[in-house]
Amino acid sequence: MDELDKLVSDLAQRLPDPEDFIRAIEGVDLSGNQKGEFFIKAGIRLYDFSHFKLALMVWFKALGYYIQLNDRSGESWCYFLLADAYSKLEDVRKAIEYREKALEIAKEIGYRAGEARCYESLGGCLLLFN
Repeated sequence: MDELDKLVSDLAQRLPDPEDFIRAIEGVDLSGNQKGEFFIKAGIRLYDFSHFKLALMVWFKALGYYIQLNDRSGESWCYFLLADAYSKLEDVRKAIEYREKALEIAKEIGYRAGEARCYESLGGCLLLFN
């Protein structure tokens, strides 16, 4: 377990309330883009530890940073991750909605690998929905 894993795991156990958790990691001194990356990494660790609701809240926070910075690539990645969390929380409609947002941005910025990943994931979501 690396340093970030330990930090996120410790905070998630001590601060199960999403607002408290986010407030704690917001205190880390980083620039806007670095904060977005930090929140994405923290959300991935939370997701890996099966803290799906908390990961969702953290990724929404990352999304806010990327929107503010007009970083479309980061925004697309956040939407993709949000869809993963909604899938784990069995909210297939939300998963599809966010996957489609990620796909739209991937197309807009010409990120072909991202498009492919979104189409593949959308197919899986649609199978679950039917």
